[in-house]
Amino acid sequence: MDITRRGHIASSINVPYSDLLDPESGAYLPVEQIRDKFRAAGADGGKPVITYCGMGIAASSDAFVLKLLGHDQVAVYDGSLEEWSADPDLPMETGS
Repeated sequence: MDITRRGHIASSINVPYSDLLDPESGAYLPVEQIRDKFRAAGADGGKPVITYCGMGIAASSDAFVLKLLGHDQVAVYDGSLEEWSADPDLPMETGS
């Protein structure tokens, strides 16, 4: 993975796929716990959601779970942060 600029896409909200898993079993958490995590992030089904990650793999897990929760406006940005960060004209937040 070659992330040109470090940070995240401006105005994005992080829901790591690992937060959706039981740390001991590796299975997905109960539906209501997962639903609460996405609600807290603002992904409650009312607006389109585009998931992304470093290379598109972890983002697929979030998209899969959102679809299972009944969210019908979900897409995966398969270009990922690798593609986004390579374009200096695209907005990123670096935290510094």
